[in-house]
Amino acid sequence: MNTHLLPGAFGKRALRDDLLPGQIKMPVTFLYGGGSDWMDYNHGQDVVDRLKTTQYASLRKVPLAGHQVFMDNAAAFNTMLIDAITDGLELRSFRTEAY
Repeated sequence: MNTHLLPGAFGKRALRDDLLPGQIKMPVTFLYGGGSDWMDYNHGQDVVDRLKTTQYASLRKVPLAGHQVFMDNAAAFNTMLIDAITDGLELRSFRTEAY
């Protein structure tokens, strides 16, 4: 954990500093818990807003879930994950490019 976190569970580097427009060649979706959590979804939204200048990016909030979104509301998480994958696969530019 000490390679990624500072004392108090603060990240050493902000995700928004690592994920830059044009770096990622596929659709990106962030899933955050929609309930109370120490993870601030606004940081993810900042990344999405920056990525949207060059590609598909979205943020979805899982209702009634905190940090462990896949456990707190598994049914909603699974539905949102499948929807995000489906949305990504429907994008023509993603399907036609070779990776």
